[in-house]
Amino acid sequence: MSRFLRVAALCSPLPKEKVQITAGVEVMQKFWDEKLKSVWADNPEFIVLPECCDRFIAHTPQERMDYYAFRGDKLLNFFAEQAAAHNCMITYPAVFLEDDGIWRNMVFVINRNGEVISKYYKNYPMETEINDYHIKAGETAPVASCEWGKLASAICFDLNFDKLFQQYAKEKVDILSFHSVFHGGLLQKMRAYQCHCHLVTAIAGERCTVLDPQGELIASSTNYQYYLSTTLNLDCATVHYDDGNFDKLAQLKLKYGNNVLIRDPGYLGSVLVTSMHSEVSVHDMLKEFEMMEVADYLKRAELCADKSGGRL
Repeated sequence: MSRFLRVAALCSPLPKEKVQITAGVEVMQKFWDEKLKSVWADNPEFIVLPECCDRFIAHTPQERMDYYAFRGDKLLNFFAEQAAAHNCMITYPAVFLEDDGIWRNMVFVINRNGEVISKYYKNYPMETEINDYHIKAGETAPVASCEWGKLASAICFDLNFDKLFQQYAKEKVDILSFHSVFHGGLLQKMRAYQCHCHLVTAIAGERCTVLDPQGELIASSTNYQYYLSTTLNLDCATVHYDDGNFDKLAQLKLKYGNNVLIRDPGYLGSVLVTSMHSEVSVHDMLKEFEMMEVADYLKRAELCADKSGGRL
């Protein structure tokens, strides 16, 4: 059954002026209050913001740490209030001093009621973050259970490291939110396909994008507008052409017509199957035509190769 979700992402360049530490919270609240107005008219259900979304570019490392300490949870409360007022989930990425006295580069996942339901700690901080800002690396990869499915997060430098996304692939997440000041280029496409999920990105001062589970671009901000707003259908699955599926996919389309979308990006050997049906889910469709998702198919193929006895 179709599972539509209205998503938005914002990637406005952060304030560059030199701001006094005690005035920083008010300035940043006004900044994001104004930027969020760009997407409220579309009634988003989920919003993604860029890495360290409430920092000031002109601050020195020490000034920035002093500002973070003064800021405390004031911006967290601001975004929680916005989430509750607009009935919308919001991801709030920030450098934060946790109650255990450890500094983290992290993402708060805030639900529609303004409650924090999950925290992701950047697993792979850069050396400058560790040395200049005392950031400690996260050791886990939590997945948030949302009303629309599973949400995983990654921050900037994380995109380079395979281990994190192997964990998310096993969890079969629905959306991966990527918060960054680094775009990642082809790594974005790789991680979307590796996890077989939608990737929603917010890159500060760069682009917001949404990629489908095959790494294909389906929405983007522009050089004129530092935000995007679009609707996803999360009732989808990636299927390989092999395993007799070429004919099965044709039969699936014949039966369900425009109640199923089959998108072939070419050269990949797999297609994205999306249910538009009001009562039949994509997994029901795959079960009916005896097809498995590509991740399960590739796992079976790997086991088959391992058992073949031909490895050196």
